[in-house]
Amino acid sequence: FGDMHLFRLTGTIEALALTGILYHYEWKKSKSMWIGLFVALTFCSSVLFMRTAFDQSGLFTSLLFFITGFIFWEKKRFTLSGVLIALAVLTKAYMFPLGLALFVSTIILHRKETVRFTIAGISTGVIILLPTILFAFPQFIEQTMKYGLVRSSIESKFYILEMFKYDLLLVAWFFSAWFIPKKSLPIWLMAIFTPLFFFVYRDFYYVYFTMLGLVAVLAAGVWFRDWQKHRYWKYIQIAYAVILIFTIFWNAWFILTYSKDTQILPNIDELYSAIKKENPDYLYGNASITNGLSYQLKIPPFKNFVDYTGNQFETGRLNKTKLTEEVVNSRTLIIVTAIKQKDRVVPETVMIDPAVMAKAKCRNVYQHPLTRYKGIDFKYLVLIKCY
Repeated sequence: FGDMHLFRLTGTIEALALTGILYHYEWKKSKSMWIGLFVALTFCSSVLFMRTAFDQSGLFTSLLFFITGFIFWEKKRFTLSGVLIALAVLTKAYMFPLGLALFVSTIILHRKETVRFTIAGISTGVIILLPTILFAFPQFIEQTMKYGLVRSSIESKFYILEMFKYDLLLVAWFFSAWFIPKKSLPIWLMAIFTPLFFFVYRDFYYVYFTMLGLVAVLAAGVWFRDWQKHRYWKYIQIAYAVILIFTIFWNAWFILTYSKDTQILPNIDELYSAIKKENPDYLYGNASITNGLSYQLKIPPFKNFVDYTGNQFETGRLNKTKLTEEVVNSRTLIIVTAIKQKDRVVPETVMIDPAVMAKAKCRNVYQHPLTRYKGIDFKYLVLIKCY
């Protein structure tokens, strides 16, 4: 409906729906409300969940497809399961390891149903992708496979893994899945295959590890159902409830503290006024900042393209010299981050060519101080005018 806040809210709605499905799934399997609550709250109170549930990236859409596909797989409705797993992978290619785990599980546990499960999945993919396969197959491979496999990484993989020190409960449950092959082969295989994309894909984001969180709480459910038979189950419940309450408060405190100054543009009205004053036809700059400004000010991004990111230029998919030449010959305001070196502010040059801009006599018309943005210590947001 053209409302960005509503668009982002859909991701939160999907995340809450997934949490509800997890609760119902575990409650039905264990006949225990407490196990359902333990699993659902472990998932939705994790830092991983709270950092990804307030945006619409398609991630929770794919997880919803997968968990419903997994539930139907357990009910031996393999045709419907194959369709839903295919939709999960088509929504997010990062779901492939989980789909692969169910495929291998079908071969091992339900060999006679493998063909039905496979045909359902492949047919779904072919029907949805047929126009693309017929008319833009090379571009499809380029966009979905080669781009993710070969593009340079924005952040170190080990930096991303470091974030899990704030989610130790979730990490513990994930690794516990490696010890349950007899209890639940599919979940064990999910835990084995999930880390594969970490090594195969060069560039990925922390948010995509949310599927790791799903595997972790599914494993937790298996263990809880096993412990139900234990004579000390009552005390186990009390102990875990205490751990979970502490985890919820700790994670909430961390998220509120971490998010307080992250991705904040201070004095935003001053920036809006400075942009309006220059009366540009288009805005050009890093997508993470410029797209939001374009939406708020109703000024379209240059060429109506919304993916001006460093990777696009570093991999050669976009040519910064050619684009800069086109930008300086139009009423386009350039918006880039910059750092202060000695007595002057120096803009980043990932997507602009300084030589072309110097020839066009471009000039800085405004610089806006920044707080920490995604952990990057750029000090200013600079508006550059060439018209």
